[in-house]
Amino acid sequence: MARLTDQVWNADAAGLERLAARLRSAGALVHSTFRERDKSALARAAWSAAAAEFHRLRRDFYDEDQPDTRAQDVRGGDRDAIEKAVRFLELGPRFFHSGYVKERLLRALKTAPLTAAQVRRLRAAFARTLDEGGRELAVWVQLAPRLDIEQIRQAVTTRAKSSEPSVRRRADWARQRLDAVAQSQQRLPRRRTR
Repeated sequence: MARLTDQVWNADAAGLERLAARLRSAGALVHSTFRERDKSALARAAWSAAAAEFHRLRRDFYDEDQPDTRAQDVRGGDRDAIEKAVRFLELGPRFFHSGYVKERLLRALKTAPLTAAQVRRLRAAFARTLDEGGRELAVWVQLAPRLDIEQIRQAVTTRAKSSEPSVRRRADWARQRLDAVAQSQQRLPRRRTR
């Protein structure tokens, strides 16, 4: 998988959202022109131009020629990388393949040293994912023991009472998975701490 560019990895909240909005807009234009592309040569040219712009903007997000070292740095305990990963998840940008990026960062955070403040921020990001959805929800559930599983359960229980059916459905799904995660944690022998 390609690595996030330095521009994205180092972006502040406003910059990241601005970049993500441009890529989402370009993707929407590709989809809308795709439906019309066979109607005329002009429509095909519009679709082709939209696709070219989308791919150009995508290069602002991903270094295709670079291995993904971001998650590796997080796993290795690099404090700066951990903070950037937490910030990225906290901001929760949505753009082409962002769910895959979030999954990789979440898996890396399972063993990374986290501060109490980072844990709080990640719990809030988990709750937002319950509200908004995202392919990374299953990996968030796996990270729950690191984020205080009881507080995660409270967020899930609150959302299970939502008036929004999609939020309730995600919360019910997460509650079932949390139970399975908690049971598997109980079966594992405790690691010794120094």
